[in-house]
Amino acid sequence: MPLTLSAENNEHITIDAATIAAGRLFAPSRLVVSGLLGSSKAFFLARAHKATGKSIVAALASEDAAAGFFEDAVFFLGKENVIYYPSTEVLPFEGQSLHQDIAAARVEALFRLMEATGPFFMVTACHNLMERVIPVHALKDKKLRLTAGAEHPMETVISSLEGLGYTRVSMVEEHGEMSVRGGILDVFPSGFDLPLRIEFFGDIVESIRSFEISAQRSVKKLDEAVCMPASVAAYKQAHTGAVRERLIERSDSLGLTRPAWEPLYARLRDGSAPAIPELLPLYYGRLDDMFDYFGGSEVVIAQVEAELTDAAFKEFEDDVKSAEGKQIEKKRFFVDPKELYLDANETASRIAQFPVIRLEGLKGVGSSVSCESNIGLRQEITTKKGADAQLFAPLALRVNNWLEQGWRVYLTAHNSGQAERTLELLEGYELNPARTNGPDALERRGRGFFLATGALSTGFILPDEMLAIISEEEVFGERVKKRAPPSKKLEAFLLDLRDLAEGDRIVHAHHGIGLYRGLKRLTIDNVENDFLLLEYRDGDKLYLPVWRMDLVSKYHGVEGKEPALDKLGAQGWIKTKGKVKKEVEKMAGELLRLYAERRAAVGFAFSKPDRTFAEFEAGFEYDETPDQARAIEDTLKDMQEPLVMDRLVCGDVGYGKTEVAIRAAFKAALDGKQTAILVPTTVLAQQHYLTFKRRLAPFPVVVEALSRFKPPKAQKEIVQRVKQGSVDIIIGTHRLLQSDVAFKDLGLIVIDEEHRFGVRQKEKFKEFRKSVDCLTLTATPIPRTLHMSLSGVRDLSIINTPPEDRLAVKTSVIQFDEAEITAAIERELKRGGQVFFVHNRIESLGRLAEFLTRAVPHARVASAHGQMNEVELEKKMLGFVSREYDVLLSTAIIESGLDIPAANTIIINRADRFGL
Repeated sequence: MPLTLSAENNEHITIDAATIAAGRLFAPSRLVVSGLLGSSKAFFLARAHKATGKSIVAALASEDAAAGFFEDAVFFLGKENVIYYPSTEVLPFEGQSLHQDIAAARVEALFRLMEATGPFFMVTACHNLMERVIPVHALKDKKLRLTAGAEHPMETVISSLEGLGYTRVSMVEEHGEMSVRGGILDVFPSGFDLPLRIEFFGDIVESIRSFEISAQRSVKKLDEAVCMPASVAAYKQAHTGAVRERLIERSDSLGLTRPAWEPLYARLRDGSAPAIPELLPLYYGRLDDMFDYFGGSEVVIAQVEAELTDAAFKEFEDDVKSAEGKQIEKKRFFVDPKELYLDANETASRIAQFPVIRLEGLKGVGSSVSCESNIGLRQEITTKKGADAQLFAPLALRVNNWLEQGWRVYLTAHNSGQAERTLELLEGYELNPARTNGPDALERRGRGFFLATGALSTGFILPDEMLAIISEEEVFGERVKKRAPPSKKLEAFLLDLRDLAEGDRIVHAHHGIGLYRGLKRLTIDNVENDFLLLEYRDGDKLYLPVWRMDLVSKYHGVEGKEPALDKLGAQGWIKTKGKVKKEVEKMAGELLRLYAERRAAVGFAFSKPDRTFAEFEAGFEYDETPDQARAIEDTLKDMQEPLVMDRLVCGDVGYGKTEVAIRAAFKAALDGKQTAILVPTTVLAQQHYLTFKRRLAPFPVVVEALSRFKPPKAQKEIVQRVKQGSVDIIIGTHRLLQSDVAFKDLGLIVIDEEHRFGVRQKEKFKEFRKSVDCLTLTATPIPRTLHMSLSGVRDLSIINTPPEDRLAVKTSVIQFDEAEITAAIERELKRGGQVFFVHNRIESLGRLAEFLTRAVPHARVASAHGQMNEVELEKKMLGFVSREYDVLLSTAIIESGLDIPAANTIIINRADRFGL
């Protein structure tokens, strides 16, 4: 059946062949549509785009909303058919360069708009439509096309890439970088998911291959590669007197003297100025706006949640005015805002030149589209509990009812792996969906049940269409949206060396013990790089490139005893390694005996994971990383053995250790065993409690927390229930180790950050390990624990892969600057996040709190340090976790293992006082 809606004059318009043929769909200049819920907005616009053959620009109120809508549009149209233009994530006049991945994505979007030969579908945040951009004529044809087998002199290619804003580095890891080694050129162009390796034979391009950054392994052979500019701000025209004239003219209008603008001009002249869009008017004079890139296409502007986009246009205009006032107050140079941004009225005028669809919220009576949500299904699933609870029973009932009425029903799975898992889980419900993909939902008609591969934010029901689409989140629970994969920079190595100071002894795998003499910046073959300077006996020096830091480690030896330095090129280190090898072999024999004794201990053998466990796994909101999946598999395998498990899971904060514990605890609960989760702090206990409760909500598993936040009466009641066996999982601090706590049938103990417990608690842990399966989680294992794990006395799982939704970390090293700090906090709060502010001096913490309150008056600031009353400190930390505060001003005590996903910005005052 066709989809019916009404125009502003209440005329009903239907999306069907007759309407399209008559050209009536977008006949009114403004079409108002209400009644659409969730992703049905993307469904409606995708259908209109396909049916009418017109280009559609979907504008949303925020970057988060745009990212979600883009995902929905991709589901219905396919990724290759949707253009996404991301926000800069930089405040007006902040003077920061864009993240390289964002810069590359914006370049790709502009080129796709500029070169579109047919109708396009674009998604962006509405404030991006207010930004002026590089003129179309300046960007047109500014790209480099390379063909395998063709003649492309290497020097010419390198020169061209430098002109397009590519930075020369030693090893390519991010968009906009290139590296030259002999006859091989590595480059990471905009529009590519992986970097390219181009091999030259003389002046001929012999081959072009994409490759993985981490493994440096070729993935796919290409016949051709097109390299677009690294950034619209990185491609500059030749520096002429016009740049200087514009700079001086603007400085005069601001009343700035020569010292205020001359340093900037010097940097512009020698090419060292930051590649930021705010300087584009100095190069090009008048800029174009986004609407100029729409060309001659028949474009329809769609304001999604129109009430919110109207407010967002005005809010961005106010932000620009506010930022302008601050720059004038501080007497800083900045380009005239009129040259960089459209105001709200100008934007409205530009939008009015196109047909407009306003998708508005529900208006009650008279809503033009009959649309329903799946919230009822989600509630039925989350409240379905009991011994025989089946997660998919409510889903099966609904789907069968719809099918009996002749509907078509889609269930989504975000990737093929999840689709396979879902098919397995549906087998017991007599549901046999046909496999398909998202775009099929726009085309197919008639009855049927389909499993569609693709990510969708929410499902919806269109009774008039006899169509129901159910997102996997409405069945399994919310999952975290994937973002760009993280950069594979050297943070992992730096974490190992963070306590290293100049003069410390350091061990090189091939050359032995030397002295660390700091980081040095050297230029070799016209490429600047960082090197570790190591000094050996007789003053011999070794410069080690930072990308080979895996060869060195900090020396850990007997306290108070300094080892002699090795001699570069001598045999001393080889002999030392030989002696150590013999000692290790001797120790291995002793450890083998200890390991054999441990293997002889009898433990409980848990059953293999069943369908209920598979349903629980499917509700995990992330995609498991390979390391995490391996750790879960190893833990469950250990639990199935009739031996006592003693496994250590090591991984950084936020890498997914807790999910390993949750799966193990759920398995124990399914087999009628209790689990005790021991954590070092009350705050961490509360965080784990909330996490476990949320994950286990759809299942009949009872979770409780025991800490001093509970009143004595409640503690006594929980202890009694644990003893009776009516609590499946109990989470607490050392309070769980007190004599009044007894278990009816304890099957698993999970210890989080064991090194933070005292000696008495650790002795208690040893008793547990003799008879109960034990899982230890840690981000920073003590040497003895790690030694036991590596030597085989304890089994070890390492989670070393960050979750896929993490963006590369952007680090800025600056002097204390109120404007920069205020901008960083404002930027984070504007995107709904939280901020850590680390200041490692308790005596001056109060003055900084006053400064933050003055600089960002609307931010809720909490102070925390180790000398505070313990109860007060924990309340502050818990308040930050529960988002009662926006900024946590603290000493280094925040390294206690809390995982706060909303805290995306950390400001470290006097970072020079911390170790590397």
